[in-house]
Amino acid sequence: MLFVIAIMALGAALILPNVSGMLRGNETRTAVFTFQNQLIELRAEAYRTREPIVVVGPGEAVADEEAERQAEIGELAENWTYRLTDPVTVSAGGVCSPAAVEFLREGVTVTRRVINTDCGVRDEAA
Repeated sequence: MLFVIAIMALGAALILPNVSGMLRGNETRTAVFTFQNQLIELRAEAYRTREPIVVVGPGEAVADEEAERQAEIGELAENWTYRLTDPVTVSAGGVCSPAAVEFLREGVTVTRRVINTDCGVRDEAA
């Protein structure tokens, strides 16, 4: 009986670190996916209204008074936010200006992705 409990404890010790890493990966994917979905919605709105939209980081604004309509991506997930290297202009035709975006959890950068002209969010290496 003690042998069975020891085997179960050993198995749990091997599996638990993998599970926590998997959960962190899922949180990251969820934050990136939520960001991309909201960016795609802004793309559709720019296309529908035929008016460009400038996507800025949380609490940021474009200083130019003549700038197009500005928008922020909403909440990603609890304790998650993002930081853009440059504001992303979504043209009236639905094309995004390329930029990099960092995803932060509790203020710490977890991953960095790029925004392509199709408004898709991809790994930097891709």
